[in-house]
Amino acid sequence: MRGYLCFIAIFSLLIEVVLVTKFNWLSLVLSLIFLIRLYFLKKNTLFLTSCMIGLLTIAFFYLYEGANQTFLSGGEKHAQLTVLPDTIRINGDQVQFYGELACDQTKKTEKVMAFYRLKNEAEQRYWLGIVSKLRLVVDGELIVPENNRNLGQFNYRRYLAQEKCHWILRISAQKESRLQQKNIGTISYRKKLFRFIDQRLPTKVASYLKALLFSERTELSEDVVKNLKALGVVHLLSISGVHLQFLLSRVNYFLVRLGFTLETTGYCLIVFVPIYGYFAGWTVSVFRAILMLLISLIAKKLRLKWSSLDSWSIVVLFAIWLNPNSVMTLGFQLSYLLSFVMILLNQNPLKKKQTPIIESIWISLVAMLVSVPVLVCHFNEFSWFSIFANIMLVPLVVHGLIPLLVVLLVGLFLIGHTILYTGFISIVQFFLVTFERLIDEVSFRSFYLIVTGVPSFYLILITFSSLVVFFLAWESRKWTLTTSLLVLSSFLLLSLQPFLQPYGKVVIIDVGQGDSLLIKHPFNKGNYLIDTGGAVHFKQEKWKQKKDSNQKIAEKIVIPTLKAEGVSSLEKVIITHSDMDHMGALIDLAKEIKIKELVFPKGGTAKKAFKEIVHQLVKKEVKVTEALKGDVLFQTKTTYLKVVYPFEKGIGENNDSIVAYGKIGEFHWLFTGDLEKEGEEQLIAMYPSLKVDVLKIGHHGSNTSSHDPFLHQLNPKYGLISCGLNNRFKHPRPEVLQRLEKYKVNIYRTDKSGAIHYQFNKKGKTVGANVFETILK
Repeated sequence: MRGYLCFIAIFSLLIEVVLVTKFNWLSLVLSLIFLIRLYFLKKNTLFLTSCMIGLLTIAFFYLYEGANQTFLSGGEKHAQLTVLPDTIRINGDQVQFYGELACDQTKKTEKVMAFYRLKNEAEQRYWLGIVSKLRLVVDGELIVPENNRNLGQFNYRRYLAQEKCHWILRISAQKESRLQQKNIGTISYRKKLFRFIDQRLPTKVASYLKALLFSERTELSEDVVKNLKALGVVHLLSISGVHLQFLLSRVNYFLVRLGFTLETTGYCLIVFVPIYGYFAGWTVSVFRAILMLLISLIAKKLRLKWSSLDSWSIVVLFAIWLNPNSVMTLGFQLSYLLSFVMILLNQNPLKKKQTPIIESIWISLVAMLVSVPVLVCHFNEFSWFSIFANIMLVPLVVHGLIPLLVVLLVGLFLIGHTILYTGFISIVQFFLVTFERLIDEVSFRSFYLIVTGVPSFYLILITFSSLVVFFLAWESRKWTLTTSLLVLSSFLLLSLQPFLQPYGKVVIIDVGQGDSLLIKHPFNKGNYLIDTGGAVHFKQEKWKQKKDSNQKIAEKIVIPTLKAEGVSSLEKVIITHSDMDHMGALIDLAKEIKIKELVFPKGGTAKKAFKEIVHQLVKKEVKVTEALKGDVLFQTKTTYLKVVYPFEKGIGENNDSIVAYGKIGEFHWLFTGDLEKEGEEQLIAMYPSLKVDVLKIGHHGSNTSSHDPFLHQLNPKYGLISCGLNNRFKHPRPEVLQRLEKYKVNIYRTDKSGAIHYQFNKKGKTVGANVFETILK
């Protein structure tokens, strides 16, 4: 059966995809085609074994699904909670962690994601020091995790479900706490190691050591991660076979020098590998790399003829049996797909005829080609520069940075208090600073990344098919121009997808308690953003301060939404006024998305925070325009948008908001920013015959806006409200909703429905069965 195990593994993997995708037609067709292929191999044992393992895979799936159910009702208010110390994350005065919630009625425990607001700095230090399981008695509220509220946004509910977690617990009171007895099952030695490293090493050095040797990336600089992602080499931060081979070669060398025999050394490595897996966190890539290596070591000890492909096949089966849902994760798809392709490349006889440089270029090219369709499906973008970045950075990290960090870690335990070791830390720190400067210099994020938007299903199918044809041609040594052009054409279509979209869109992005609105013209002929959203900051003690929430809004909401729509640059960003909930995410948005022109009301820079942001954008050579009534924001044959307010210079307050009126699709629209009663009165006095079809309700539905005379004159058919779920201001106010209902306005709210979409074609006609589509149905 050796040499054919991959057929069994691939068939079981296809069956798993059928089950996880709820019998998607394409996965069914692919499974059937593969089964027919197995049958025509005319190897009865292989065919029957594949079918039996396939049935076993189905059984494991339904066993897993049966166990991955919640027994909690959601009404539990008081319970015992066991904290899992490895999962504790602290951000300012908020701590989050996975915990095991015990229900008194059923006597069962269930995994939940818990959030708790810390009361003081001493309590924060206490949570930072926890390395053992902690048992709490808590009061709180169970909440169902949300689905994504915007296109392209991370789906938190799906992620937690993959982690066998179905509830979020908001802890309101912690009544009792008790550390469990410290035995090997309750202490997190991984966390103890990290605490030891943090206490002895500078922050930057510690963060790289934990990331590259133990898969703990949470403390790495976000700019470093973004730069590596833009270059297409973020995989350097994941432990792979290359990492392990280097580490094992060092351990092997060390044991041999100590006088161990080769046989004893082999047994030591078999013990060392799973222990290292524990400290590396058993992530998807760690599990694959370590289990493959462990199987190979055991096979070598037993003198079995066992290939890397056989090891890969066994690990695939274990992985999909243990967690069927993992097949839909990016980590699984990239780790197993790339390792499979690399194994096939190493077995090809053509490899022996290549020079090391050509081999490196070829491997980088193949890795990029294979990973692009996967990355596009998850992130709606890919980096064309990854071939060159891999050639440049992989040797630097694998043969330079990792050896330094290994020596640093060993030295920490042996000579950690000596002057020699302190000098070595300085050398490593210098190396890391140089490394960061290098990737920062070569990383021009928007230049390297090709934004595709949410890819067409058929385009992804064509791309994968062309790659399969290309690799089959390469393996048979029939290099033809046709297969190369086929791959090139499919990638070109993928890259040009945003420019082939015949429909335009208006999208009210759900940014919580704020405003952000995208107007996208057909065929990508102009993209405009009205406001960026942002978080209002309140003065807090230093220990309470969280990571920049405006950065979070840009990175987690606005940027993914724009990229899902195929937007890589904006003709104009229109900031209606200088309040933080309308412009707070602007500077972080500009780091990822090219902004050609910034428009804001004249006098908007009277507010210091906005003035500083404008100054930074001017340095980036963004054109700056101060707008007043009469300015045209855009105009095409069928659409236009112009400024109808303010009439004079202001100071960036609500009644200085830019109000934009225009025709988009079949409707006349009015976007009002945070315009209040006084501004509304001035507007209808200036334009006594103004009528609109769609009104963006002012000030998130506050009672200071949308008054009777204003609504009476405009007579809108649709009202769009951008506000946060359960926001502290209780927007939209009941009085406003009553007035809108009085004038028979059809109301759409982001807090209830998520992002709101309107689609139109180049002729200005509405597209779709419904006028407006929402993300949360």
